[in-house]
Amino acid sequence: MKTSFHKACILLVLNLFLNTNDLYCIEKIFSEHYKVQEGDDLEKIIRKKIWFKNISQEEKKKIISDMKRWNPQVTNWKKLELGSKLYLEFPRKWSREFPLITIPMKKLAIKSTDLNKNYLSQDKEKNKEQTEKNQRLPSSESIKKYSDTKIVYQKNPYNFDLSLGSKLFYFEEPVTNSGSKITQTNIVYDLDFKFDYPISEKFKFFFNLGGSYYLNDECKNSDEIEGYCNPVVTYKFPLSYSLKAGLKKALFSSTLKQGFSGLFTIEREGLSYISSNKAVLSTTVLERDGATLLKPNKSLFLWFTLGLDYNFSIWNKLSQLSASGSYCLSGESVLNTTGEGVNGGYWERLEPCFKINGEYKQYLGKNFWFSSYIKYISAKGMFTFTGIQNGLNLGYTF
Repeated sequence: MKTSFHKACILLVLNLFLNTNDLYCIEKIFSEHYKVQEGDDLEKIIRKKIWFKNISQEEKKKIISDMKRWNPQVTNWKKLELGSKLYLEFPRKWSREFPLITIPMKKLAIKSTDLNKNYLSQDKEKNKEQTEKNQRLPSSESIKKYSDTKIVYQKNPYNFDLSLGSKLFYFEEPVTNSGSKITQTNIVYDLDFKFDYPISEKFKFFFNLGGSYYLNDECKNSDEIEGYCNPVVTYKFPLSYSLKAGLKKALFSSTLKQGFSGLFTIEREGLSYISSNKAVLSTTVLERDGATLLKPNKSLFLWFTLGLDYNFSIWNKLSQLSASGSYCLSGESVLNTTGEGVNGGYWERLEPCFKINGEYKQYLGKNFWFSSYIKYISAKGMFTFTGIQNGLNLGYTF
């Protein structure tokens, strides 16, 4: 008797310090008195509260059966009375409000003690009393014995998007006070990684990391200006990246998968392109070799973005239209060259600058998707730089 008492005390102390009921295998329960809304039926209510598609058919049938048993006041389940209340209860690991990462737990070698027996005995008495009153306690079936079956908690509904794509990057920039311009189109390859973490059905956090590789470009003779890049010069562009984090919230809808949603993003973005060494061309015109003035350039922007998404479906596949506008909190441009004179580098601050973006994303299956987008960028330095990007990405959601 003394040994059993000591074991019970040890279990209680462990429970207090570890702050978990898993030592007794007590399953955490979600319960609520739900008020019936217009258009509700039993399955729709359950889907609002539970990650329904991730549980087995047997569990689905049991949930529906239990709901009916716990609410004997309902006489017609096909037509629920508007404003009436239903008692809902299910394991918290299934709840949309408490997403948990899937963690297979090891079997704990805990023998049955007098304390366990007392809990089970008390629980049976409560069950008997509540059954007679057609009521239900949230913890009435929570005490279970360990078995050889692993306890697996509900998978957290986060996902990863991995996409590979390319874009045509067309840009133009004045290179002299006389109005001479660089106009160029380059092909860029993108690799993007995106992480989505839903905080609830209506609100999520996301993080995106992308890298861009630019094809080498050649500066050739110009038909308009004799001796322009003569001989031919090949430019190698520095790699660029995009790093963004943001929040997304459903608007006028109970889920992010339908209707409108608002978007807030902070983004650090790099762009590479040919630019002119403005430190030496304030009075120069391109009447001689342009290679003495043009160099690979990299600009970095810090964008503040607000956007709006519209989510719908085509052939039961998720679709999304997006539009956003970005204002540049800071921007800088660095000419990728060293030396003095006409070959010297140049640094300048870019402001004001803004970006407009439109995108269409379409799932082709459960996980495979493509997206097409167009972006317009304008940045003001010594001269105004403008660029248009047309891109297509193919991606997979994990």
